[in-house]
Amino acid sequence: MTARARRIRGALLTGIVALASAAPAIAARVDSFAPQGTAKQVRLVSARFSEPMVPLGDPRSAADPFAIDCAAKGSARWADARTWVFTFDADLPAGLRCRFTLQPKLRTLAGAAIDGARDFALSTGGPAVMNSAPWSRIIDEDQRFALLLDAPATRESIEAHAVVRVAGLPDPISVRIVEGGDRDAILASLDWKLEDPRIVVLEARQRFAPGAKLTLSWGAGIATASGVATEKEQVFEYEVRPPFTARLWCERENEKAACVPLRRFSLSFSSAVAWDVASRIVLRQVTENGAPARTWAARRSDPSDGDPFVSYLVFDAPFPPRAKFTIEIPAGLLDDSGRALDASQSTIAVATDRYPPLAKFSAIFGVVESASPLLPVALRHIGADATLRGLGVTGSVSARSALVAADEPRAILAWLNALAMAENDASIFATEGLASSPQTLVLPATQDGDEAEVVGIPLAGPGLHIVEIESKLLGTALLDPPGPMYVAAGAFVTNLAVHLKWGAESSLVWVTTLDGAEPVAGAAVSVAYCDGSILAQATTDANGVARVAGLPNPASEPRCGDSWTEYTGGLLVLAKTEGQLGIAHTSWQEG
Repeated sequence: MTARARRIRGALLTGIVALASAAPAIAARVDSFAPQGTAKQVRLVSARFSEPMVPLGDPRSAADPFAIDCAAKGSARWADARTWVFTFDADLPAGLRCRFTLQPKLRTLAGAAIDGARDFALSTGGPAVMNSAPWSRIIDEDQRFALLLDAPATRESIEAHAVVRVAGLPDPISVRIVEGGDRDAILASLDWKLEDPRIVVLEARQRFAPGAKLTLSWGAGIATASGVATEKEQVFEYEVRPPFTARLWCERENEKAACVPLRRFSLSFSSAVAWDVASRIVLRQVTENGAPARTWAARRSDPSDGDPFVSYLVFDAPFPPRAKFTIEIPAGLLDDSGRALDASQSTIAVATDRYPPLAKFSAIFGVVESASPLLPVALRHIGADATLRGLGVTGSVSARSALVAADEPRAILAWLNALAMAENDASIFATEGLASSPQTLVLPATQDGDEAEVVGIPLAGPGLHIVEIESKLLGTALLDPPGPMYVAAGAFVTNLAVHLKWGAESSLVWVTTLDGAEPVAGAAVSVAYCDGSILAQATTDANGVARVAGLPNPASEPRCGDSWTEYTGGLLVLAKTEGQLGIAHTSWQEG
């Protein structure tokens, strides 16, 4: 390069530098500052400038950009050329106000002034509730409330702005601060520190009504000693426990009837009572003309329970029908909070009704000797003139019977399974897939007494009989929703008793007569699988015994179908002689 060229180039560079020096610096501002306003649990604040404020990589070269007015201490640093961060030594408690003001002579790295907002402030707000007791929503009538705050609050602001609002009352209830030994006892029960100035215990200036719904309001305006006050209300919902009452419960035919005398009475309390006093409660029969009165002692619902307090007692049935009683409660009975029952509940009246309607077979299925084919059934209060107490429902029962299944194993098993699964709200004769032609039966007349009367339903001829009783009275008393109630039973009429000894390798079937217990020779024996298919056949010898082979191992009992009754498993044994058919099932283990 020539000397002239070097002079020209130097002059150009000098001019560029001069122009750069003469250009005005770009004005800067604080793009963001956070947090501002009211904030809880603040540990760090940061400011972001629009222009570089310190050399990149050397953030320690500049002084703090803000003058800080805050009682809490901390340390500042530059996170990068534009971001300034101040970290407090600990999370800020409530009741603090901090102000950050830009230094008057603050300049950017390029020397420009700072425009825009220069003052930034935050507050940690007034004292807020961090934890409260009781933890349950159900409270006592004179409940006290323990509150753990995030900063101590002044007495004056608490009593001015904390209130209890009770549903149905137009005005709130003011509170007072509990102090001294009462406060210490409450905090000790909660395992809270007695000396913590952030804990305050409050109580309303009047008792609450039992069952009332209320809210404790920690209102706006409650302040710390520094004068920083809450801006928003905190609300805690509660419900006062119900009054201390006793309630008698018993089973009834319907809501208008008296108690069923065959079922126990139960006495419950709305809150627990001491057993040593409750054990003196008695049920006494009300008599006339000086007749001696019978009494029943109360007992625990669970005799093995050793808790000193109980809330539930029972009196064991049976009781006399159509009788009146009183439950006598001793005067010293108090609940676990020392509340006494209302004087009107010192005695509780109760009465029993007649015995309830009844139609009951002795079993769902049984074998009936053909010499006297009667099916016993117990009946009570369902005759032609019977009336259901309190509801005015009258009407006699109806009965139907059908001779079904003949000697076909599959049909016999289907009917036995239908009996096992029968429901009280549907007729067994409506079971899908089972053919029958039931005939109407006339039940023997019964007396209108309180005792159940057993009558015999005649069965015509040998075979499997299905008998069903239908009663609107029973359904109204016992079904929900009310409707006709059906009670069904099966009876196999025969003079043959069939027995099976089921073995792993071989089995024995022996047949005897029911009327004379004599062996039956020449009986045709069939053993059917649970689906009705025949597994084996044999004939009894002179001793009434037939040897059978080829049966499944009893250790792996067969199962047929999806329903679970005794007749969807096991084996059915049939023994047939002229005019007689006997059956046995491997599930019959109790006679």
